[in-house]
Amino acid sequence: SGRMTSEFVVAITGEQHETLSAHLTRADSQEDVCFAHWWPSTGTRRTTAIIGQTVRPGPDERRVDRTAWFTGDYALRAARSAAAAGAGIALLHSHPGATSWQGAPDGSADAASERKIANLAREFTGHPLLGMTLSTGSQTWSARSWDQGTGTSIATTEAASVRVLADALRVGY
Repeated sequence: SGRMTSEFVVAITGEQHETLSAHLTRADSQEDVCFAHWWPSTGTRRTTAIIGQTVRPGPDERRVDRTAWFTGDYALRAARSAAAAGAGIALLHSHPGATSWQGAPDGSADAASERKIANLAREFTGHPLLGMTLSTGSQTWSARSWDQGTGTSIATTEAASVRVLADALRVGY
């Protein structure tokens, strides 16, 4: 089924956090979006998604108008790039001013956006889509893996935490 059976966490370096935060935290307080590669690291009790290279949007691949939208071409480019690197793709976006963990409950716009490309991500890369949200008010990440089911019955596993590995470890729950 592809379902992760151990504790699921996400790890990101401090440098990568700063790069992604600079892109996703906008001066006009609107949401933004981008993709990144991720690689799995599986132990006996934990599966970790390690965030890697950012796949920045090109001209006309995303639109920002209170919320952020991305094109199918951008998603395909990110999936092809990740597949070529042996990685999965993560869809990252921001919630301006938020200060807590941001889930993507069924029926939400965030879940709908991620669900639309979850099967594409798995087909191209062999890995589930990783959805991540940056709460810009606290610079805290939340994450979920689209690792359950297929087709229109696809669902998520929430990450237990997102760990920013910098001079000091920062953990979002």
